[in-house]
Amino acid sequence: MPKIDLTEPAVLYHSEEDACWIAHGLRTDQIGTGDRLVTALADLMRAVRALCEMAEKDESIAYLRPAPPEIFERFRNAKPLPKELSEISHKMAFGEWPSYLLADIRPEDENGSFTTEVVEAGCV
Repeated sequence: MPKIDLTEPAVLYHSEEDACWIAHGLRTDQIGTGDRLVTALADLMRAVRALCEMAEKDESIAYLRPAPPEIFERFRNAKPLPKELSEISHKMAFGEWPSYLLADIRPEDENGSFTTEVVEAGCV
């Protein structure tokens, strides 16, 4: 299968029920979780990369599967996440963030939702 670049719009929100942050991809329906915004996004980035790597090896894997409508609605009503936080998450996801620094960034209101994009170059 030829490789393509995948841009995955995502929405991040805090789940009281799960007591964590959730990063939900709209095109792949993949989910990342974490105790902070950046760790949830890092988890989603790892999931998207793993999905792409599996789909590259097995053409029967349908890696594009839209998220449920309520996730798209949440995305439409969310605020943009600063690109710098996506960069921090990317470094955390792939071992480039220094272990001696904690990225403990919190929104004023945990009821808010945020949008970003996960870009996976060379995804099938």
